[in-house]
Formats: sequence, C-alpha cells, structure tokens
Amino acid sequence: MGNSYLFTGYPGFLTSRLVEALLTRREDVDRCYLLVLPSFRNQAEEQLLEIRERVGQTFDQLEIVEGDITLPDLGIQASTNRRILQEVTHVYHLAAIYDLATPFQPAYEVNVIGTKQVTDWVSQAPNLEQYTYVSTAYVSGRRSGPIYEGELSHNRGFHNFYEETKYEAEIYVQRNQSRIPTTIVRPGIVVGHSETGETAKFDGPYFILNLLGRMRHFRTIPYIGEGEGEGNFVPYDYVIDTLLYVSHDRRAIGKTLHVTDPCPYKVKEVYRMLSEGLLQRTPTSHLSFQLCEKGLNFKMAQKWLHVPKESLPYFKHDGHYDTSELSSLLANTSIRCPDFKDIVPTMIRYYEKHQKDERKQVTLT
Repeated sequence: MGNSYLFTGYPGFLTSRLVEALLTRREDVDRCYLLVLPSFRNQAEEQLLEIRERVGQTFDQLEIVEGDITLPDLGIQASTNRRILQEVTHVYHLAAIYDLATPFQPAYEVNVIGTKQVTDWVSQAPNLEQYTYVSTAYVSGRRSGPIYEGELSHNRGFHNFYEETKYEAEIYVQRNQSRIPTTIVRPGIVVGHSETGETAKFDGPYFILNLLGRMRHFRTIPYIGEGEGEGNFVPYDYVIDTLLYVSHDRRAIGKTLHVTDPCPYKVKEVYRMLSEGLLQRTPTSHLSFQLCEKGLNFKMAQKWLHVPKESLPYFKHDGHYDTSELSSLLANTSIRCPDFKDIVPTMIRYYEKHQKDERKQVTLT
C-alpha cells in the first residue's frame, strides 16, 4: 500500500512544484489531497491541469479539498475530514503569508493560528508517518553570528512581522514534536530554478536587479552600504529536492534543518555579480545605507525602483546559518546547493525575459 499526502499552500508556486516533483519521482503515491481556500478553487483546478499536462499523465490520485487552515479541522467538510485523517501518511505545511510588508494581524492569523490548526489536525492522524513543516531561516530575526539548526529561542527581535509570526509558529510546532513525527525545514531566500531560472516573483535578490536596472545610465554604479552581511539564496529546485528527500527519511524526524547555502557570499559580492551580469559594469562607488533607508521611506521611490524598504535589512544581515544536520542527512545523496555564482547567468536571463511582466513584480502599495 502506498502513501497518502496532504499539502497546504496550494496552488502556490512552491507547493505546486513540490506536488509535481512528488508525482514524477515516487511510485508509492496513492493519494494527494490539496487543501485550497474556496476562493482559489478555480486557480487550483487550472494549476492541476497544467501539472497533468507537464507530467504527461492523468493522476486520479489528485484531489482538491476546500478548507481554511485558520479554522478547526482546517475547515474541511466533516465526512471528508474523517476520510483524509484516516488515510494520510505525510503532511507538508507550506501555507503562509510571506510578504515582508504584511501587517501583524493577517500574518498572525495565517502563520501562527493556521500553523496551530494544522499541527493540531495532524496530531489526530492515526497513520501519520511524517509531518514536514516549512519554516524559514529568518526566524533568527536580528540574531548575528553562527546560528545552529537546533536553536530557536531568542530575544533579539525581528525585522518584520513575517519573521516574528513564523518564529511564533515554529515554537508551537517544536512544542508538539514529542507527539507528532515532525521535520522542520528552514529555507533561506528562495530564488529561481538553477537550470531554467523560472521563478514566481522577482523578490529577494531580484530587488537588486530592479535597482540596478534603474541605475543603468548612472555614470558610476554604487554599492549599497558596506554589504558585509551574508546573502543566503537557494534555488527552488534545491529546496524541493531536499524537501522530498528528508520527508521520506526517518532520520529527519525530530530535527530542524537549515536549507540554506552552506557557503554564502557576502551581499557586496552578490551585488557585484548581479551588476556585472545585468549591466556588464562593476560597482565602484558607495551609497550609504542610511541614505538608502531615507530614500525608501517614500512610497513613490519604492514603486519606481520596485524595491520595498522592508528588503533593506537583508543587505546587512550578519547571521551565518550552520547546515551540519542537513549536510549529514544528504551526505550519501547527489543533492547539493549550487554555488550562487553559477546560477547568476540563468537568473539574469530569466529576469531580462520577464522583467516587464507585472505579475512577476511584487505589488507595492
């Protein structure tokens, strides 16, 4: 008998790609339940058709289930809920509000209350083998220096409500690990596919590309601040490969794993690579970080540059994410995080092809 899976976060980009990868790489899939808000039903069905076309098969195992992670029993109709709880062996919880500028209340409702509801729901599944919770490396907030996978609790504060609410959510998941076979995964900043460049949104380092594009005709290209923080960027295919592997590895149960770049570049180096790749120009001057902060206090400047002010703290984030636990689990596999410099050309090609597509740009209000 095969496995039965439930996913939250569908039809979001990463969840959709994870479902597709699961179906094409594993032969023990009996059923995939895709939890979807009723308002996203049509989009979910369209995404399902695209997945079926790409993998070249009709998967009768795929079932869209309407619900809401912020409600008891995930808002699933009672008889359907009983059936899924009895069947499910693996749960992937990816649903979250990822917007760095989101206000506290919606972030708390989805990221904290939603995670509590999913975790409580999972605890009722009698045949559960593994619960994979996707957190973020940035639950570390304003911490600096080495940050280890087994560490969570701190009082250093946070840069935004996204970090803060994901931190609170992970605390709840960790508290329940003794009764639920759980793996916590903390990705870094997710970027496009390492081979195709495909990405859903131009955020993270793509904000640097937006900024550089606006400075294309400047006499000199300036660095932003000193750029001594680490830029921790991971292509989404590496994240998916890792998720699929650790979620079927009993050794990962009870562990927290940094899916981050084990050898990240300083932000200054990332900035230089992107400038040379996009503009064929090496930065030679500096803009002070404080001046940039003041400039991005104006909404008009943020919209013109396509750079939200909430992204600035990551230019000087000086935490280093240790990956010892994950490296040990992946030691006998071919799964490795690509060197960022090797994926820059692919990132830029995709960016140049799609930069005028407003659907790819983060909406700034």
